[in-house]
Amino acid sequence: MLLDAISEVTGTPESFTGMPRGTRAIQLWDNRLPSYFLDTFGRSERQSPCECGSSTEPTMAQTLHLMNAPEIDAKITAAGSRVDGLIARKATPRQIVDELCLSALGRPPNDREVRAAEKLFAGSPPRQAAEDFLWALLNSYDFLFVH
Repeated sequence: MLLDAISEVTGTPESFTGMPRGTRAIQLWDNRLPSYFLDTFGRSERQSPCECGSSTEPTMAQTLHLMNAPEIDAKITAAGSRVDGLIARKATPRQIVDELCLSALGRPPNDREVRAAEKLFAGSPPRQAAEDFLWALLNSYDFLFVH
């Protein structure tokens, strides 16, 4: 579900070998399709209908992957991504922050997020600031753990 959520928020669909572009991870019937992300985040072995043996505690590999994954960077920076569309339509920094928070967190930005975004946009070109802000949202507690 996390990979599907990242794809949805970034506006960049996932590509799985042998599957149509945009196939969601939750739609995969074959748990052997190659995906480092799914391997890292506990791909279901589909041996039992329950999640009895799975852990909800994050691992170091998961944390590092979210912080440094070139696949996630590629989704954020892709042509046609959510950030790309916002920059193309010349959205203001506040419009960008509002849309990214609504898409990632399902709510408007709080004061702390607005202040962080203001610093990013004051010190970087708009595209870079928007990409950095989205990356921070994807690594935030609210995105990862608040359902």
